[in-house]
Amino acid sequence: MALKFFITLLNNMPDREIILSHLTRPSILVWSDASWEHGVGWLGFVVYDPELCRFFYSDSGVPQHVLDFFVRKKQKIGQAEILAACMVYTSMPDLFRGRSVIHWIDNTSAISCLLHGYSGKLDSALLVNAFHLFGAGLRVRIHFEYVESKANVADLPSRQEFTYLLLSLAAKRVPTIILPADSWTRPLRHFLFDALPGGPPAHKRGSRKRSRTPGHLRLKP
Repeated sequence: MALKFFITLLNNMPDREIILSHLTRPSILVWSDASWEHGVGWLGFVVYDPELCRFFYSDSGVPQHVLDFFVRKKQKIGQAEILAACMVYTSMPDLFRGRSVIHWIDNTSAISCLLHGYSGKLDSALLVNAFHLFGAGLRVRIHFEYVESKANVADLPSRQEFTYLLLSLAAKRVPTIILPADSWTRPLRHFLFDALPGGPPAHKRGSRKRSRTPGHLRLKP
């Protein structure tokens, strides 16, 4: 799985952009969280965009099609925390495209997996692969930070508590979008293509050929 991930990323990774202008856009602030109690998982996130001066939030149960590929064990909070982080960007891709993000999570295991792009657990590894490939398609720059659970505002939607979000933050609810069942069995490159503005590039649909010529030397129309 690790080899497939690197082959996919290195053959399709967008160019890295370094912005030298001081007129950079402010970072989006993100908090994500998951709860797992009595065999039921619930996900939540809160987003603040300084440009819009607006809070957003979303919450969702863990879909059955995702549960189906989780390793069979009683406690799945680690996988749920990674999935909660993933659904932030799949739910609001246009907001995050090309932006810098500070993302707070209260689970050190999930942060470690997302930060290093690796997990020894097969289900977590697939979630992490999807996260990084989707992020590459968005060209989003994410900085992870740890936050104590009691200070994590995303703990509220993950436990279906909305009073503070609505009355104090005037947060707007956005629909939760989690990649559908067939996404997890497709080739890894589709996670990246799903995040591109116009969808999969026409020249890459149904083709496994890759140019060996470096990108800066290829002729472009």
